[in-house]
Amino acid sequence: MLRHQDRLPHGLKLMTEQIDSTTTGAPHTLSTVPLASMPCSQLAVASFMTTHAHPVEDVAVAVEQECLVGDDDGWFGQESLDRYAPGRAAAVMAAVRGVAQRCTAYTDTLFDGSRTHNTVSVTRADARADDSLVLRVASTFSGDTDPFIPRRGSSARAT
Repeated sequence: MLRHQDRLPHGLKLMTEQIDSTTTGAPHTLSTVPLASMPCSQLAVASFMTTHAHPVEDVAVAVEQECLVGDDDGWFGQESLDRYAPGRAAAVMAAVRGVAQRCTAYTDTLFDGSRTHNTVSVTRADARADDSLVLRVASTFSGDTDPFIPRRGSSARAT
């Protein structure tokens, strides 16, 4: 029987066990701070929704392409599906929009003491869902004019 890792093309690594997910058995980080009050710097963390808006269940998978040659930093992607109690998903989506509006621009200090200037915007995603959004956090590092821009998409479907 093939394992999931065996099904991936050469150079890609399955990282399901390393990401926060109640289903995969990975360590799950929970916070008592609600999503609407979370620090702006948490928007750049992949698991901010499951950390600050606890789902009933979540499933996540991540894939990494390791550095190939020279200056190549590799690639990392993650998909997750969070299930909330009936009626709760709409409140979570509204809270994400609220945080994005509160945190349109902020400065963050990294572990090494360097600082980033971050701008945040949210737009509707082109997804078949009752509600959807794309969260864009652009981070400009000290001494660099080219921003780093990860995009996070979310969608909700009423049940």
